[in-house]
Amino acid sequence: MSRPSYVSLDDFSFKKPVNIGSILKLTSQVVYSEPENSTFQIAVSADVIDNLENSMERTNTFFFNFSCPGGHVPCVVPRSYEDMMKYLEGRRRAQTGKLISKLQNAMPK
Repeated sequence: MSRPSYVSLDDFSFKKPVNIGSILKLTSQVVYSEPENSTFQIAVSADVIDNLENSMERTNTFFFNFSCPGGHVPCVVPRSYEDMMKYLEGRRRAQTGKLISKLQNAMPK
């Protein structure tokens, strides 16, 4: 069995500042995969927990890209509207990343 390897982290910016000492809740989900290329994308949501007001607020979502050459990458099948929206966002980001890589490789060095 092959282990996944990190490929890239998409560009991001925080929607809200996170103060030093804040408690972060990180939640991850595989949102998109390309079994034929042995690649997949994981979305990690960062939420700040405010214990004083008993609330939680999303500050950002990070998209990590991984590859698993020689390994089996199952196809992601969205099961809800929310999952489908995440899947489409993941696919859009994957396609954009491929286009950028292709353009960078075509540039003279």
